[in-house]
Amino acid sequence: MQASVVILAGALAAIAGFVDAVGYLQFSRLFVSFMSGNTTVLGIHAANAEWTAAVEPALAIAGFVLGAFVGALITGPAGRWAMAAVCGLEAALLAAALAALASGVPPALSLLPITVAMGMQNIPLSRIGETRVAMTYVTGALVNLGRMLGQVVQRRASWRPSLTHALLWGALLCGAVAGGLTHGRIGFLALAVPAVLLALIGAVMAAATWRDR
Repeated sequence: MQASVVILAGALAAIAGFVDAVGYLQFSRLFVSFMSGNTTVLGIHAANAEWTAAVEPALAIAGFVLGAFVGALITGPAGRWAMAAVCGLEAALLAAALAALASGVPPALSLLPITVAMGMQNIPLSRIGETRVAMTYVTGALVNLGRMLGQVVQRRASWRPSLTHALLWGALLCGAVAGGLTHGRIGFLALAVPAVLLALIGAVMAAATWRDR
């Protein structure tokens, strides 16, 4: 069970890295899977009274929070079906963003469903064993990796839990590489890749939940 959860977490982190790379290249250097950078960008625009430029990072942040909110609303009532439900809804949101980009609507309207999807992704799987994790950003994972390695050197902890954080960082990095390469070849159509993958993960999780009911 633990191994399957780690594999799922790695897959979701890789998908987040892919989506973030595509979003960064497509939307004027904005991040869609974590909001620290967007908060800094929003602050810079506010400091310079660049209110029009501040709209996109503000929408990205709002969408991410909305996604986490919706994910929490789904996860409780859905129970064991939560992961399947969230992955399916994420796939639909990315497909909606893809359609919006293809139709030429303003970038902000295409950006919003992507950040909502990424905010949702953090909710159903937030812990692996005793280790708290996030599926779309790795700053916390890197802090925990460094902290745990320090404890390992001092012989205060096992090295095994640190592997989870290293895996998530590596998965997000690999996903970002793949996203950057794919966007370079087919542009915003690259979003079809994570949309399909999330739909497949959702279907597999739904089948597994139905089998074990």
